[in-house]
Amino acid sequence: MSDEDYNSDCSVASDYGLLKKAIPFDTTLPANFNPNKIPETAEEFLQYCCYERSLMKPWTTATIDPSRLHHVEIREFKEEKLPNSVASHLLPTQQWQKEKLEEFREFRDFIQSRMEITSKDVLREIDFKEKIVSSYPPYEEVMKYSQADKIKALELINGYLDTLDDGTCFENYVGVWIYSMFSLLDTPLISDDCHVVRTLAKKCIQLRSNYKETDVKMFHPLNLFICIVSKFFGQLDLSDP
Repeated sequence: MSDEDYNSDCSVASDYGLLKKAIPFDTTLPANFNPNKIPETAEEFLQYCCYERSLMKPWTTATIDPSRLHHVEIREFKEEKLPNSVASHLLPTQQWQKEKLEEFREFRDFIQSRMEITSKDVLREIDFKEKIVSSYPPYEEVMKYSQADKIKALELINGYLDTLDDGTCFENYVGVWIYSMFSLLDTPLISDDCHVVRTLAKKCIQLRSNYKETDVKMFHPLNLFICIVSKFFGQLDLSDP
């Protein structure tokens, strides 16, 4: 692109968007313009700005020394290995995952359309710890949860999952709370919130590997939450085959 083409493009673009003129001003410098003179008026200041702009190149390039690239620090990240010793017939099929994801999306669309916009956190930690093991989510309450409330709820649930004995799983009440929070979460998730969601899925994988049940239906809640986190929230490295 030549300087003439660049200036032509800038002239056209100056009528729109961020380059649109804020105030009318003739950018043509007067014949007696002195760049060494300190501006004394607003007009002289703008003229000096135009002068400085005329000295700038349309683009700049950097000179790179290839020899320095050989000293770039390389860090190695090891892939996290999660336990997955559950029998293959207890794992969800692709068709089952597809059906459950569709059900989740439909429910999420329904519940999201009825959410209230709130900027005040309403979750009370002590009460919540008792609720998740003794009652289902109160509709009028959870619909007022802020995003911080929802993430805090999942953090508290993660803490509860850590207290479960090997070979056991969570109560039905807890499963409904998890499903509700997943349905209410605002997306896309920021990195910290995504970490909380991933942690819950990892705990479900851990629980599933140690679960003593042999009935495939008892594995449905664990399989479901692993499926939602991996397929809906995009954490595909945690997904089942």
